[in-house]
Amino acid sequence: MTSTSQHEEMKRYLFQELSETEREALEERFFEDNDYFYELIDLENNLIDRYVRGGLKGKELTSFERSLAKSPERREKIANARALERHIAEEQPVPIPVPTFRERISSLFNFHVPAFQFAMAAMTILLMVSTGVLFYKNFVTKQELARLQAGRETEIAEKERAVYEQIKQSQEREQELRRQIESERGQTEAVGEQLETEQVQKAKLERELENLRLEKSRLPRENPNQINPPTPTIASAFLLPSLIERSGDGGEAKVIPISPNTKSVSFSLQVPKESIAETFSVRLNGADVAKNLKPRTTKSGNRILKVSLSAQKLGETEHILMVVGNDGKENSYPFRLQKR
Repeated sequence: MTSTSQHEEMKRYLFQELSETEREALEERFFEDNDYFYELIDLENNLIDRYVRGGLKGKELTSFERSLAKSPERREKIANARALERHIAEEQPVPIPVPTFRERISSLFNFHVPAFQFAMAAMTILLMVSTGVLFYKNFVTKQELARLQAGRETEIAEKERAVYEQIKQSQEREQELRRQIESERGQTEAVGEQLETEQVQKAKLERELENLRLEKSRLPRENPNQINPPTPTIASAFLLPSLIERSGDGGEAKVIPISPNTKSVSFSLQVPKESIAETFSVRLNGADVAKNLKPRTTKSGNRILKVSLSAQKLGETEHILMVVGNDGKENSYPFRLQKR
């Protein structure tokens, strides 16, 4: 069971209000804790139900509606919830009570003057003659009401089936998303390693830039525009083995954005966990670029190979890095560079 502060943090996550660092920490937790993940899903469903019923107010309502612009799946859940609300709230037809023959006759004799009573008694004979006609019309009316009610019930049943089908499809999509999240948990650690590498590289480049600016400030001021601080010329990329069997140019390449002045690209290649090889060779489009590389093992147990290539030689066409282990097994890493 989560605390009040954790509950509020989960709501801020659903409202898209967490910083990148806070969001990554929360996602790492629900990847590791199934109970925490399902409690997050229950909280989202509760917010949707309250929103549909008008139960969200003030800042909570504003934050929820702002988050809908970034979550098409949540908008679809709201549409399904509203359809179900309409179905539940739809009123059933109420049969109109028909006065009995006794009640109609009694209303005609509701007089206290004797003269009127004798006159109405004389008219009773004529009313008795018309009674058969009234019974017949009453029978026809009841048959028509029954037919209309049966048609309405059929219409309601069809709408009910349609709404239940939409709910079933929504549940199937939700289950599919859960399966996707479970399948991607294995890759989350690798992405974390990539982020760690990028942060280290960024800090290194920032220190280098600061040193260059300091050096510039110590130079003579006769030509202040002669030296400009350089921009980073090294790009980093993290590649996973291709999940698609490739033949020729088939498969899907990862697009790596780089700046126009990028000189080289440093690749981090994750070795498949099932590989038992100890050393590897790396080939670019069939040509060897590195041999006898030993992977680095991360804290999470992933093995990473490092290789750097010239961005000018790569261009912006599609390429394939092939990693061959000393056990003879190969894994492909398709990619292409894209200048921003």
